[in-house]
Order: sequence, then structure tokens, then C-alpha cells
Amino acid sequence: MLSRLYNYDSDKFFSMLNGLILKTNNSPELTFDLQVGDSKSVPDATISQMSMKIVVETKLYNQFEQIQLENHLSKFTNEDIKVLLTLDPKPMNQSTKNKFEEHLAVYNRELIRHGNTRIEHVNLTFEQLVSAMEDIVDNSDFEILSVLEDYKNYCSEERLIPDDDKWMRAIAAGTTIEENMQFNMYYDHASHGYSPHGYIGLYKDKKVQAIGKLVKTVLAEYKNEEFEFISEDGNDITNNEIENIKTMIQKAEDEHGYNIKFVQHRFYC
Repeated sequence: MLSRLYNYDSDKFFSMLNGLILKTNNSPELTFDLQVGDSKSVPDATISQMSMKIVVETKLYNQFEQIQLENHLSKFTNEDIKVLLTLDPKPMNQSTKNKFEEHLAVYNRELIRHGNTRIEHVNLTFEQLVSAMEDIVDNSDFEILSVLEDYKNYCSEERLIPDDDKWMRAIAAGTTIEENMQFNMYYDHASHGYSPHGYIGLYKDKKVQAIGKLVKTVLAEYKNEEFEFISEDGNDITNNEIENIKTMIQKAEDEHGYNIKFVQHRFYC
């Protein structure tokens, strides 16, 4: 898609690239300068171009690996503009991003110490990429609009642009609804399947009584005399969330007669 946009209109391509990826007014377009020289010579004109390399790594389920990203840094040499672009249907989880960018900061200090330009890391979703191209293409650009629409449909069909956040799952809360609202959590047996969704509706007395945005799911189970917590989407579990889960597990037994401590349950935060 990027190749088609560049071949159709390089100005639009570089405009999108600057705004979305390079985040600067620099781009490898040709520059024309008159009589710019030094003490040795002053030519009548120079035509020059900055060098650029963008290395792209794509994933489908946020399975970015630290070692792979670090190895990609060796793909850059003496370019003026260096960008490692990571693409996924969803933003890179924060812990993975922080760990890699800590390594990149050290790597960049060495590059700069040896007189080289730094490498920038840009993480985007496919939806952001499509939106940026839609913004830069005019309604009169019929040829590229058709290609862009095909690409957008492809991304949707392959779930590169997920629509999970647009769906709400209504679930029966029953006797635990007050605790669900107090601790901003709902729990269910981990073996129960579900479709991805962005919101939870707490259903009781024939109506949805509360709606919350789903930020993460956590698997919890008491094993070997201690609790085990697993974040299913890679996002960090806060201390407050851990304490709330423990409290809800205890309340389930003490107040409702549900023994969920020793059976893995999924907590929807």
C-alpha cells in the first residue's frame, strides 16, 4: 500500500511519512541549493538528497520479541534518517515497549558517540496507518482511493483492524454486582470461552445496570500456597488490582459460598 501511494504521488507519500512516522520536516526529497560551498570550492549549485531507511516488523498478536527487535537495529548503517517501525493490530504493550526502548537508548548513545545518527522507534497500529493515508488522499484521487479502499477491506477481513472495542458483552452479575462495581472487576471460570469485546455490561433484574470499559483480563489461581496472576494481554497488573482480586476471591467464599480460590478464574478489569 505504501509502495502504491509513493508511485502515485511521492509528495503525498512524504507528507504522510513526515506526519506519522518521521515526525519531522526532514524527508529524503531532493534539495536544490545555489552557490553553497566552503573554503575549498563554491559550486554554482548542488542537488542533494538525505538518505533514509525504515525497517518494519509486523505482528498479529503483540508477540514482539526483545531479541528480534534488538537484532533489527543492525540493519541500519550510515543513513541520515533511521526508523524502526513496529506494526500490530493493537498498540505494543507498555512493558515490552519500555524494555526495548531502554535498550535502544543505550544503543543510540553509542551511535551518537561515534558520530552516527540515532534510531527512532515508532509503534503504530494498522488502523493508524490507514487513517493517515485517508487523511492525505483527496476525494479526487480516484485511482489511489480505490486501492486504499481495497487495502482497508483486506485489513478488516484479516482482523488487522480489530473492532473489539465497539462491542459490549452483557453478563449476569447477580449477587456480586455491588462488589463488581466497587472493585471494577467481574470474574468467571477461566474455561468459559468468550469473544473479544471492549465493554462489559452488568445485567441484573432484566436490565443492564452498569457499563465499564475493559482494560485487561487477568487469570488468577492459588497454587503451591501462593497466588499466581497472569495478564492475558501483556499489560502490567497493578498492586491495587492484585489486592482487589484477592479481596473478591475471599468475599466469594465468605459471603456467597463460591470456592473459586483453587480453580483458575478470569478477572475482567
